[in-house]
Amino acid sequence: MTKNAVIAAAFLGTTLTGCGGEPELTLAPVNGIITLNGQPLADAEVVFAPSDKDGRLAQDTTGPQGNYKVKTNDRFGLVPGLYKVSVVKSPAATSEVLARHQGDPFMAKLSMMPAGPARNAAKTAAKEGGLIKEEFLDKNVLAKGATLDFDIKVKTAAAAPASKKK
Repeated sequence: MTKNAVIAAAFLGTTLTGCGGEPELTLAPVNGIITLNGQPLADAEVVFAPSDKDGRLAQDTTGPQGNYKVKTNDRFGLVPGLYKVSVVKSPAATSEVLARHQGDPFMAKLSMMPAGPARNAAKTAAKEGGLIKEEFLDKNVLAKGATLDFDIKVKTAAAAPASKKK
């Protein structure tokens, strides 16, 4: 072997040895149902954000019955630990936005973001088609997993009284 071939082989061996990536994560199964005033909330994004350094971000989108099953890196479950759970329902249904932006997930995500002052609202919109956002703090997920159901309470806007004309 030439000197260059030996150097290349040594470099390649060193590089491949160091490319093992992260060890396989042990995930706990987590699922549940999201409701809005007791009714299933479809097409809402459920995000589990870790409160400690060992956790990993996990998420899912609720089905027609408000059901979800979180995924971490395209695998079902999440790393056991303490999480802040966020539920966001955009004004446009997720399935409708995805259909309009097939093949362009960036534009789909951008289209589902609220605009203006609603972007910073912690909980907004009691009317149909509005943004709904709720956060649930400090949910502890054990190694055996968990079923976590969340009911978001939003007061409905009362109908304005009809004005009387004389």
